Amino acid sequence: MGHKLLLVEDDEATAAYIVKGMSEEGFTVDRADNGRDGLFLASDGSYDAIVLDRMLPGMDGMAVLGALRAARIETPVIILSALGTPDDRVGGLTSGADDYLVKPFAFAELLARIRLLLRKRGAAEGAVTKLNSGDLEMDLLSRRVKRGARVIDLQPREFRLLEYFLRHPDQVITRTMLLEGVWDYHFDPGTNVIDLARSVTARFVIVAFLVQLTVTGGILLFVQQSSQRALAAEQKTLVTELRDDLVSAWRAGGDEGLRRIIDARLEQAHASPPVILLATARQDPIRGNLGDWPTVIPARTDWQAIELYRTGSDRPELMGVSSTTLPNGELLLAGHVISSSVRLARVNEEAITAALVIGVIFALLSALLIGRVLSNQIQGVVGTAREVGEGRLGRRVPIGGSGDAFDALGQAVNAMLDRIEALVSQLRMMTDGLAHDLRSPVHPDQGVARARDPRDRGRRPRWRRWNASRARRTTLLGMLSTALLISRAEAGIGRDRFVDTDIAGLLEDLAEVYGPLAEDRGFEIAVEAEPGLQVALHRELVGQALGNLIENATKYAEGGHRITVRAAREGGGVALSVADDGPGIPEERRAEALSRFGRLDPARHVTGSGLGLSLVEAVARLHQGSLALEDAGPGLRAVIRF
Repeated sequence: MGHKLLLVEDDEATAAYIVKGMSEEGFTVDRADNGRDGLFLASDGSYDAIVLDRMLPGMDGMAVLGALRAARIETPVIILSALGTPDDRVGGLTSGADDYLVKPFAFAELLARIRLLLRKRGAAEGAVTKLNSGDLEMDLLSRRVKRGARVIDLQPREFRLLEYFLRHPDQVITRTMLLEGVWDYHFDPGTNVIDLARSVTARFVIVAFLVQLTVTGGILLFVQQSSQRALAAEQKTLVTELRDDLVSAWRAGGDEGLRRIIDARLEQAHASPPVILLATARQDPIRGNLGDWPTVIPARTDWQAIELYRTGSDRPELMGVSSTTLPNGELLLAGHVISSSVRLARVNEEAITAALVIGVIFALLSALLIGRVLSNQIQGVVGTAREVGEGRLGRRVPIGGSGDAFDALGQAVNAMLDRIEALVSQLRMMTDGLAHDLRSPVHPDQGVARARDPRDRGRRPRWRRWNASRARRTTLLGMLSTALLISRAEAGIGRDRFVDTDIAGLLEDLAEVYGPLAEDRGFEIAVEAEPGLQVALHRELVGQALGNLIENATKYAEGGHRITVRAAREGGGVALSVADDGPGIPEERRAEALSRFGRLDPARHVTGSGLGLSLVEAVARLHQGSLALEDAGPGLRAVIRF
């Protein structure tokens, strides 16, 4: 067609699909992935049509459209957007768009709308009612196809397929064109039907089908071979038993006894009639139901299948025979007609073939069913992830309760989502806490900076105010430093600084550092640590975390006198704890104490930022551990386990 199209779309999957499809339709497509570049390309007015996404980085699609219309560039514009409410569509059309298409969409519909815009602009050819190729003629109005004078009857899908071929002469027809133009597969940015075999689910379905087909085919082949071997063995056994019986009769009664047995056997009715021939050494018949000794049968053979005429029969029959030479030189041939057995074997083969065909169908259906079940299971995860991405953080992957791998996947994803939701909640709480706690030390400084009290001309009152201001600034810097440490620990920064540490020595150092502070506040620090306990950890951060716990105990364990710092092996890890003998924290309020900026002092009479326990918990997580608040009976015990 040769039309020039501008696509302004930031989503790579959507853009690639549109560019590919439109290029296959003969359009020349330029693409911009942001609003500013799209406006720059569209401003020269050289395009026949513009496909414009509404939500673009750099410059919104509506702003691009407004700028184009303000510059009197009247290139037809079709807006392509996920915003599909009536107000959104009306807003786009009233802003100057010529058309508005909501995502997700069908490529065929997008192509039809673009061609409609081109026809309205006069850039396309007139309507076509007949298509021709040589002596083949297609009338689109009457839906008739003729080759020469002969009318060809076509089914609707066949008509559409032929129409598509005739509309694209001398052109390679691609999969996208056939899917959209004939089979009505609609566009999904994450789906490519022709590439189905490349998907993991399709490969799994193929593997499952092949495995089931192999197992089914192997079983049926085994049954068929086993039945054939059993049937052949039974036939040989019957022939061998007949021959041995005849030989035994000759040994017991001579020629006369053998002749009596032959006559008796031939007179009996059998499902597989016997075949017997007694002949001279020169192969002249003596007694039996064969007219001549078969030339292809040697004097001695254990088994041979051959077609022969029985005496009185007008058609050959398939027989299994065995021959031997008697001690007197006479030849003996014994066997059975096996035509019915062969027919049974053929019926058996046909039944097995039919079973194989049915097995193939069921294997394919079961493989497709398994693939559908897998897809449905994965869709639960995908749907949850999509909703969480849209802001519904409370959504979780449904758990079936079967305990399979999909439940394990769902539980792992849900644990991740719980962590994300908790972090976002903490971020919101941190914002609220900052609004209160950072305002408290900063607001008085503003008053100090602005105060101009004539009576405070002396140096000492002013220095007192400045010292108080400096203390508040120090508190502020401490809060910010602690928040930074928490962020670094939660991001996993610092694991490269893990070193093997003597836990007992670390606790003794902490007791020595915090001992004077504890004594000033009426506490004594006791250290209980197993000797020889070595753990790889971040010594500085763990020391600061334990120091925070010790300092908290000196602040809040009112009425207590003893702080116990303990280290012990617990399970396969280590537990570090700081316990006091104060009033403790009620169990129902311990989660509140662990929250970011959590303060159990509503009036905030005691100096603090509410970040101490948050830092301890972040350090525990850095070491793949956890923090728990427990009852020390009396008092509170904070335990870091890792």
